[in-house]
Amino acid sequence: MKAVKKTIAAMLLLSTLISGCSVKDDEQETVSSDASETQETAGTTAASNMPLTEPMAPAPDSPVVARMSDAVPEEEAELNIPSDAYNVVIDSILNYIDNYDPADPDLTYIGKGEFSGIEEAILGGDPYNDIGYAYVDVDWDNVAELAILDLTDDYGYMVLELYSYNSNYGFHPIFHGYSNDRYYLYFGGYLRKRYVDEDTMSYESYIFTDTRSGTMFMEGCYTMRMADGLHFLTTYYEDHVFSSTIDSYYVNDLDIVSESDVYYMFEGFVGYEYTEYPQHYETITPLSEY
Repeated sequence: MKAVKKTIAAMLLLSTLISGCSVKDDEQETVSSDASETQETAGTTAASNMPLTEPMAPAPDSPVVARMSDAVPEEEAELNIPSDAYNVVIDSILNYIDNYDPADPDLTYIGKGEFSGIEEAILGGDPYNDIGYAYVDVDWDNVAELAILDLTDDYGYMVLELYSYNSNYGFHPIFHGYSNDRYYLYFGGYLRKRYVDEDTMSYESYIFTDTRSGTMFMEGCYTMRMADGLHFLTTYYEDHVFSSTIDSYYVNDLDIVSESDVYYMFEGFVGYEYTEYPQHYETITPLSEY
């Protein structure tokens, strides 16, 4: 495969493993104020889950803004694509597609989660053309991550599977997307779009931390059906997404909304990150061209 040159822009240093873990509130303050400081690579070991602490926290009506770095490297570096390792992953996905049998409990692919967007694409009828793969460097270490993408999603390129690679430990699955739990990369972080039921859904935004310890939850908005109607709520605390305690310090209730307004409010919430800083995949190859 051809080497892919990565684009280096002025943003946060990104995490090598983007596992979606929560971080402490003091890390929120660190990323807000010190994101421009370059830190040493800590390797690609899996990030541990770190619980949120109680205040000091941003007030519910004052969003946390991650500052971009002012330092822009003068030259582009050649992106190292561990093709041999990632080809093993892609081969396992193709084998799963070629031999798909829902009655076979042993048939799987590398990194498959409980729910699989790849399986949904198979059931959709044309997985070889509906699924593609791309290489993207989300942690700025010149080693590509492998993104398996849904090429048919109306919102953007939904990430069905994301893998990282480390020369000491090999490849590692990061997260899994499917119809009710959608992931979209944008430059500097990712969005998570979750559907629990027709009344309960959320958009959550994360950034990759400059400490390379994982990802940091930035903000979430969600709906919750109450006795008096459908409420639209926001929070800066990951463990309070879908909280029904709407008078809590940690939750900001934007009041009752009509079902017809929910979609537009969600789109407004995520529009800035996703449309202003989209992830530019230099090359996306359908599985049919692998």
